[in-house]
Amino acid sequence: MVDLLTDLTIATMAKNEKNIYGKRNVDYTQLVFEKYGIDTTRFKKSNFYYTSRIDDYQAIYLEVEKRIEGQSNRFKDLKKEKDSLKRDRIRKIKLKRDSIKREEITKDSMVLDALNKKIKDSTLRYDLKQLKFLRKTLHMDSLRSIVIGLDTVKEISKDSLSL
Repeated sequence: MVDLLTDLTIATMAKNEKNIYGKRNVDYTQLVFEKYGIDTTRFKKSNFYYTSRIDDYQAIYLEVEKRIEGQSNRFKDLKKEKDSLKRDRIRKIKLKRDSIKREEITKDSMVLDALNKKIKDSTLRYDLKQLKFLRKTLHMDSLRSIVIGLDTVKEISKDSLSL
C-alpha cells in the first residue's frame, strides 16, 4: 500500500506539471493502477479499510512522506549535477571560442608581419609608385580576406619565410 500511495501521490502532483510533450493536466493515476494491477474499485476498498484503522494509515502516510522527500532530495541532487555539467560544458565552449579568437589574432598578426616584411623589402627595391601598387594588390586594408584565403598557419609562416 505504501508503494501504491507513493506513486499515486507523485501522479497527482505531476498532473499540474508539463510533461515531455509540453502538456499539462494529464491524469497519470490510471497508469499507477495498471502498474499495480488494480482498478479504482479495489483501491477504494483498500483505502476504506486503512482509513478505518487510523494508526496503520498514519504509519503508511508517514512512510509515503519519507519516500517522497527522499525522491525529492535525489531529484534535487541530480538537478544540481546536471546544472554543474551544463556550466562545465558552457565553460568549455567559451574556452574553445576564446582559443579560436586567439588563433585568429595570431593569424592576423602573422599576416601583418609578413606584409610588413614584404613592404620593407619592397621599399628597398622599388620606388614609391611600385610600393603603392603593391599595397593595393595585397589589400592591406583587409587582413581578414587574406587570412580567409590562406588555409593554415603553416602557409602563412611559409609565405613569411619565403619573403
